[in-house]
Amino acid sequence: PVQAQFRSEMRTANKEYELKAYNLAIESYKKALARRASDVTALSRIADSYRMLNQMQTAHGYYQQAVLERRVEPKTILEHAHVLKSLGRYNEAKQWYLLYARDHDAVVGNHFSQSCDFAMAQANADGGFSVQSISANSPVSDFGPTMVTPTELVFNSARTAGGGGFDGQARNKPYVAAVGPDG
Repeated sequence: PVQAQFRSEMRTANKEYELKAYNLAIESYKKALARRASDVTALSRIADSYRMLNQMQTAHGYYQQAVLERRVEPKTILEHAHVLKSLGRYNEAKQWYLLYARDHDAVVGNHFSQSCDFAMAQANADGGFSVQSISANSPVSDFGPTMVTPTELVFNSARTAGGGGFDGQARNKPYVAAVGPDG
């Protein structure tokens, strides 16, 4: 019965994953992992799901478990390295990229390994610009700015009607901000 329940949970989770319903897939993979904690497919796909939701630290934890399994797919090793790099853990990521280069695809692994070297070299370099908050910014996602006239900035935002924080609903809407004399 435990094996049948595991298979049923995995079928559901895999379907949700294929449909890119990552939030649902995560919950289903957790149920499957409760029955078989070291299943490499469940570990890899729950990690992928967290990565797709930009929850890199949580994804890293599951990738870390998955890459220890013998039957881990090369793609999982590469994605684990990508997550490490996105977390700014360039030395660790480089080691995983080199492992991927050695065992699976030298061109891809070495390319990403070099990207870690580049990122470490650029970490303390001057970017040539400074970032500062403006009154049009909000604590939620504001993106896609375009100057439609020299005095108007149009952008998209996930802000709510009351100007509060993100409430979990995707409500991106265009907004217009007047550009003041100070820019």
